[in-house]
Amino acid sequence: MREFTETAARLERVTGLYVSVERQDREEGWGYFIYGCPHEAPPQEPQESWVISLWSDSLLRAQADFITHNLKRIRLDLMQEQNGRCGICQRAVPLQLHHKVFRSQGRDDRKSNLHLICFPCHNGSHGGR
Repeated sequence: MREFTETAARLERVTGLYVSVERQDREEGWGYFIYGCPHEAPPQEPQESWVISLWSDSLLRAQADFITHNLKRIRLDLMQEQNGRCGICQRAVPLQLHHKVFRSQGRDDRKSNLHLICFPCHNGSHGGR
């Protein structure tokens, strides 16, 4: 149980979502069910407000999948909010997800730390690396 609490706390820190981790027995065998919803309204009936829910037979895989699903969800939100334009130069070109505070300085995949920018702006924000 402690492992689930630590996993949920770690995913909450990274994503900014309310996260629940449970071990479940299904037809496929034992596995891990993780769901996340906005912190403002932890669910009474979770399925109504889940933004991410997944099941995996591996807790490590479930965590990685949860983070991937969260980033995809945020990318779609940002694409709409930014009208498909770079968050720096405003050009309508292919965009990349960028962490305003770099992952190396403390992983934070919250929407407030992310924006979509074009390759030249992304390259420039990393000092041309």
